Parts: sequence; C-alpha cells; structure tokens
Amino acid sequence: MYWGTDMEGGQRCYFVGDWLIKEGREQEFQDVWTDFAQWTLEQKFADRAIELYQDVAEPRRFYALWDCGSDRSIEDWTRQTRYKEFVMRMRAFCERCTPTIAQPVREVRKP
Repeated sequence: MYWGTDMEGGQRCYFVGDWLIKEGREQEFQDVWTDFAQWTLEQKFADRAIELYQDVAEPRRFYALWDCGSDRSIEDWTRQTRYKEFVMRMRAFCERCTPTIAQPVREVRKP
C-alpha cells in the first residue's frame, strides 16, 4: 500500500463512521444505512464493498470504514443532496453520530 496521493493526484481518504443507535432502532438504522451504501456504490463514491460492523459488546453501536478514493471524490460526495438526505435520515436513529474522513499515516505488515 502506498501513502500520499491517489491516481488522480488527490489525497487517499477513508470514511470512518461510529454510530450509537437509540434502543430498538437498530434495524431501521441498518436499513437506511444499506440504502446509503448502495447509493454510494452506484454513484462510484466508493471503490470497494462497504461494510457495516456491529459491536459485539454494545449491540447498539455500529462502525463503518471504507475507501472513498481521493479527497476530491469526498468533496463531490458530501455535496450531493442525496448524501445530505441520507445523513439526516440516519441521524434520526442515533444517540451519537460521529462520521469523519481519515487518511492513512502508517501501515505495519507481517514480515
């Protein structure tokens, strides 16, 4: 894996989501999140499969991490009206919502 710029010359970035869902709203959140992820893939704002993870110890907590491509792609993605609509729909189920964009700084591999 490389650090720095992607093929288009922008910084390689990742979407990182951390959501704490209101009691009893977990399935509704997952359904809306699935629609959001499908739309993201259809619009080519993600390069690979998008996965949602549920915390084993705290089942109301969900995480997501996916490669969004370049910082330019992320700017285009977050400007979309559909993106903003999905974010508002998902937040209705959340006690806490902390999505962010991150960039790689280190990688350690098995020798």
